[in-house]
Amino acid sequence: MIISLKANKDTFKSVAFQPGLNLIVAERAADSTDQDSRNAVGKTTLLQIVHHCLGANLSGYLRKEVLRDEGWEFTLDLTTPSGSVSITRDTANDRVAKVSGVTLPVYLEPEMVGNGSQQISIHALNAWLGQQLFGLPIEKPSKYCPTFRNLISYFARREFEVPPYQFMSGQPAWDRDVHNAYLLGLDWEPFTDLKLLDDRKSVLLTVKKSIKDGVLRGPQGDSAAMESQRVRFDQDIGELERQLQDFKIHPDYREIEEQATALTAELRKKRNNGFRLRTTLRHYEESLASEVAPVEGSVVGLFEAAQAELPDQIRHTIEDVEEFHRNVIKNRAEFLREECAGLREKIAENEAEEARIGEERAKALSIIDSFRALDEYNKLHERLADLRHERDKLAEALRQRREIDNTDDEIATERRQVISHGRRAHEEREAIRARAIEFFNSNSRALYGEGSHGALEISFTKRGSFSFNVDIQGEGSQGIEKMKLFCFDLMLAQLWSSKKTSPGFVFHDSHIFDGVDDRQKAAALRLAAQQAEEHGFQYICSFNSNDLPGKDLLGGLDLATRTRLVLTDDGPQGKLLGKDF
Repeated sequence: MIISLKANKDTFKSVAFQPGLNLIVAERAADSTDQDSRNAVGKTTLLQIVHHCLGANLSGYLRKEVLRDEGWEFTLDLTTPSGSVSITRDTANDRVAKVSGVTLPVYLEPEMVGNGSQQISIHALNAWLGQQLFGLPIEKPSKYCPTFRNLISYFARREFEVPPYQFMSGQPAWDRDVHNAYLLGLDWEPFTDLKLLDDRKSVLLTVKKSIKDGVLRGPQGDSAAMESQRVRFDQDIGELERQLQDFKIHPDYREIEEQATALTAELRKKRNNGFRLRTTLRHYEESLASEVAPVEGSVVGLFEAAQAELPDQIRHTIEDVEEFHRNVIKNRAEFLREECAGLREKIAENEAEEARIGEERAKALSIIDSFRALDEYNKLHERLADLRHERDKLAEALRQRREIDNTDDEIATERRQVISHGRRAHEEREAIRARAIEFFNSNSRALYGEGSHGALEISFTKRGSFSFNVDIQGEGSQGIEKMKLFCFDLMLAQLWSSKKTSPGFVFHDSHIFDGVDDRQKAAALRLAAQQAEEHGFQYICSFNSNDLPGKDLLGGLDLATRTRLVLTDDGPQGKLLGKDF
């Protein structure tokens, strides 16, 4: 329960709270003009200060620099299982709080700052308040577990245009489900586990997209294609390993290779020379065969056949010519025979040399065929190393691809298991849900009569989330929507009042009754007072005085005795902080 709220400035309107119904009323002064407004007297600021002392970030009016400059501090006194405690926070250094009245555990690392106060971080304050008011562990078991700040926001709402199961607009579904499950006594861990799985899935999708876009190096393609490529690498590596196993190195391999090249060139020259010699020999032999000496006396015989007489002088001249011609042919034939003999000798020598060169070349080529050079061996080794490196890279990519694919499957499997567990746990806690439903139904009947009915339906969906249906007969008007919030929040206070740890209060701003009929306002105040007294908690609410229901509707409920603070619009002195800024 909240005991009191005060500040370190005399102008501040301190307020002391009591068990049961507590009202904060904004009055309009008799001399107020139409321009005066009770919307700025401090009703909402009071709620902000309560949240500030309970570990919230600075918000709204409390952000004003003048509050920091003037050194405003606010102190909230409340009861906890450890005893009555005072929590003081200023508006300048909003990352720490001072706590007095109880001795804080050492693991919160409190620092003594005088007057029995212990200074701790806001993180430590929220952890301790979560333990004291909601039974939360000091150390969060996971990233997405219930937190004090979110739980307390259902008991001291700052937004009222939201469904009852949300405390703020835009609240993530997992956060809504986790905190409602905790508040209603249901199993909240499946929602945490599903959110963690969603995070893993999101990271996996980001990795896949980054790999696809080239931002990250990773496995491209599917595992089947990579497996086929790896098999090809293994085949190529095996072939190279066999080649290296059979590889024979000759120390003079390169010299022998150069010698073989030279012998090949020389052998080509010898073969060309042999062809030239044989061609010349054939030409000479053909010339020798065509050389025929003239028949002796053939010219004289021609004349005699013609019965022509030749003078002796001409006869002797012709015979001399014939003799000369026969000598020329004889000499030419002798020359050709000698040349042919010389050519045959050269051809024989050339063929012998060609055979010798061919034999030497064959020996060199045999060595070349049987052995390899060291640099070739090294190149093969380098190629093998490159192939092995590429194969290993591919194998790692294949492992990553399979890990990604397996992780996909694992996430899907784990998700099904978590949803299955969550559904069973939801079914097993039917009696717990029934108690919450009974409270909600009773609250709605108290507001709208026995003939009306309310419905609080909480189902566990196939997707692993809560599906809520909060209904009150006559739904459609703004007032009924606000009364759903009222009945829901009152139900939470009723449920938690029987627990060892509990906030012990519900705090509503006047907006909870915007658009609500006076009869329902009166019924709500009577119900809140009766249930707060019966279950031992506080119901705190702010009102503009002209919005309060008439006494004839309150059934004897005395609001004056339950009014803890009156704020007015008759100047700064009537406002919560006692001054204008």
